Amino acid sequence: MNVKEKIFEFIDFNLDRFIEETIKIQQISAPTFQEENRANYIKNRLELLGGDKVQIDEVGNVINTYTVDKELPTIMITAHLDTVFSEEVDLGINREENKISGPGLCDNSLGLKGLLVIAEILDEFELKLDYNLMLTATVGEEGRGNLKGMQQLMKRYQDGIDAVIVLEGNGLGRITHQAVGSRRWKVEIEAEGGHSWNDFGNSSAVHTMSRIVSTLADFDLPTDPKTTFNIGKIVGGQAVNAIASEAEMLLEIRSLSKGALAEISQEFKRIIQDICQQDEVKVKFECIGKRPAGELSKEHKLVKLLKRIHQKLNLKSKFKPGSTDGNLPLDLNIPAVTIGLTKAENLHSTEEYIETEPLKAGLEQLILVILEIENYLKNRRQKDE
Repeated sequence: MNVKEKIFEFIDFNLDRFIEETIKIQQISAPTFQEENRANYIKNRLELLGGDKVQIDEVGNVINTYTVDKELPTIMITAHLDTVFSEEVDLGINREENKISGPGLCDNSLGLKGLLVIAEILDEFELKLDYNLMLTATVGEEGRGNLKGMQQLMKRYQDGIDAVIVLEGNGLGRITHQAVGSRRWKVEIEAEGGHSWNDFGNSSAVHTMSRIVSTLADFDLPTDPKTTFNIGKIVGGQAVNAIASEAEMLLEIRSLSKGALAEISQEFKRIIQDICQQDEVKVKFECIGKRPAGELSKEHKLVKLLKRIHQKLNLKSKFKPGSTDGNLPLDLNIPAVTIGLTKAENLHSTEEYIETEPLKAGLEQLILVILEIENYLKNRRQKDE
């Protein structure tokens, strides 16, 4: 029995234990900007699994390095710590025959467990790598976190990273090589307001906001590259008999193209400013999120490597764009892909669940990445793809 077969047998034997620790991670509340307790847990576990260079950096990322030789290429494998759920959300677990549900169980407690599985197997089987490896758990991936953790990692390490593999719990067989970029703003409008009868005719922030929403809804967005927008929240006004003096909305634009993202963002801001000028109200834009678009060719050797790995495991490769920590390295021309570990549904809801049976193949996928990426990394240094 070769080492790969021994590791696969080890995964099969310990799968239930791996699932139980995934639940243990999920039970540690980790809203964006409040990931400290979960980060400490991951750090402690990595140290117990043989990590002698584990640290938590200045923004809260957990970093575990396996340095073989500084002259050798380096791969970063990463998973985010935070969830979309507040501390008040009930993190209770429900089990069915082949499903386990619970808020944040898949996204991204399972991704974090993937990091721990890698560390455990490296320690258990004393694997000797011919490249440098970084295992990182990042803060601020979700929502208004704006990829805070990955921004810090790229600022510090970008010149020494040859490839990035992002782990998400969902989407077994996924190869996300296209990064969906986004721009997010809070748009605040200030108007005269007043009494609904006595001051009728004064400018109203709610009326102006309504005109803005209607105009943007009729905007003809490009379909190639795919570009979308969403107004996710609107608040404003004081009472039914008061002309609204204030209103605000949360606006998001997404696109697969950097150029389209910049162009549509500029056009939307112009439309909003023109309407506000016509209505003689004040407008203020606050940027609350900025994620770059980017793309790795489907013919890139890193993508092809993952396709071969999927074929070996009888998995169907699925190419689906996404917005993940991989956006930033792609923007910096560092090859990056996002992969999933099992089948899952209802992400970002309290009914989120994972399927347990496919997880074995998802973890085997990780091991094949560790074992087979060496040749890709050597070629990367010789010739940039």
